[in-house]
Amino acid sequence: MKPISRFIQPRSPYFWLMVMFNALTGLLAWVTQTMPLPGFLKVMIAVLAIGNGVLGYWALRLMLRTTPSATCSATQSADQADQPK
Repeated sequence: MKPISRFIQPRSPYFWLMVMFNALTGLLAWVTQTMPLPGFLKVMIAVLAIGNGVLGYWALRLMLRTTPSATCSATQSADQADQPK
């Protein structure tokens, strides 16, 4: 299980992309449920909401792949392997 601190990285641009996409997904879902819209417009907004959810997941995956702690620990272990004993 990954610690929750890996998911909260305000210095990462991917974190802010994920927050923006997920907030927009919630807003679009709220609009489709509360406003009386024609059928085609509800479908279009629902497709946009699903697309935003997928993009938020994509940003999360990129953020977790480029975690600074993972790159720092990999660099430290590589540096330790290069040092003579």
